[in-house]
Amino acid sequence: MDWSERFGRASAAMGASAGVAGPVLRLEWEGGRYQLPVLLIAPDAHDPLHVGRQWEAEGLEHEVAEEIRRGGQSAYLVQVRSPIGWKRQVVRPATTRRVVELSERFFVGQGKRHLLQLRVTRQEPVDAAQHAAWLQAFDQLHRLRPDAVDGSAETPALSAEKSAELRDRLTRLTSSAPTQWQHLVQTALQQLQQAQTRQAGLEFVRRQALEKTLPELQIEAVRGTAPARDQLANRVVVLHFWDYRDAPLHEPYGQVGYLDFLYRKYADQGVVVLGVVTNQQSESPGGRRTAAVGARKFASFMNLAYPVVQDGGALLRYVGDPRLHDGALPLFVVVDRSGKIIHYWSGYYPVDTQRGLVELEGVIRQALQTAP
Repeated sequence: MDWSERFGRASAAMGASAGVAGPVLRLEWEGGRYQLPVLLIAPDAHDPLHVGRQWEAEGLEHEVAEEIRRGGQSAYLVQVRSPIGWKRQVVRPATTRRVVELSERFFVGQGKRHLLQLRVTRQEPVDAAQHAAWLQAFDQLHRLRPDAVDGSAETPALSAEKSAELRDRLTRLTSSAPTQWQHLVQTALQQLQQAQTRQAGLEFVRRQALEKTLPELQIEAVRGTAPARDQLANRVVVLHFWDYRDAPLHEPYGQVGYLDFLYRKYADQGVVVLGVVTNQQSESPGGRRTAAVGARKFASFMNLAYPVVQDGGALLRYVGDPRLHDGALPLFVVVDRSGKIIHYWSGYYPVDTQRGLVELEGVIRQALQTAP
């Protein structure tokens, strides 16, 4: 997880009933990504708590099961149920809404049940000066968050200028931030260095790709018809390397919806789009059939007009696999009318809410206007 997503503000106003998102725990499980809300402030019962007290909040039934002791003070054990059964158990002091213990059941993947357990283990008093220094460091780090975009997930990479500026500001914090923030500052600097190394590696692969021409394709169709090499002559070809499988899935689905829109818009002008399956199953003869089934289901679900193919990974290796340099899929490659690679983009494009993948469309338009 990027350092900028590891901290934030939480308040009593957070929660579904207030319409304000609270903190979440991010989980990767069997290739899927999940965000699990973490309850820090218990829903208010509006009346003093006592054993047997019941109320409804955020569509859940709450009941005070018993009075217990936690940290030398009185607290209540609250049982929470959803319409399908037990959901969570909360321990909260009698005098506050702050949660000191939480047990919550949740499901991920294909209905697999998990149990999340959190417990406050230590509290430390902070004097006014320490509190002021802590808040100042928090504010400084919080202001850096909009600039902390490193291209590792679904966002464009930092420019060299922005990267240098961010490094300078983080370095200054290493001497001024309180001890509690030092680990986060060091993590930010480490991730920034990793991002710069990744960008350098991807730039090397990109330059190598731009010296190549599209090879003879040894591909088989998963959905649609795989074009022969001569059918690509005098065409602008967009290769989209991505998993193309029906499960697990997480947005933005390789941005195939935007890509399909571009294909439908420019197909009559000589643009060919090929989705290339790149998951590990497709790279072995035994798993190719399974990969094809999943890709076909996904392409049908998205109603893709362009063909999806697989080749066992040879085409991606020829073009240059960004994952070898800690880059990310999807990979977008554009080939001009003469068969030369003119564009190589690892990861997700910035999205214009009105126009979609503006940068990719610009490359396609320019390639269409260039003679072979």
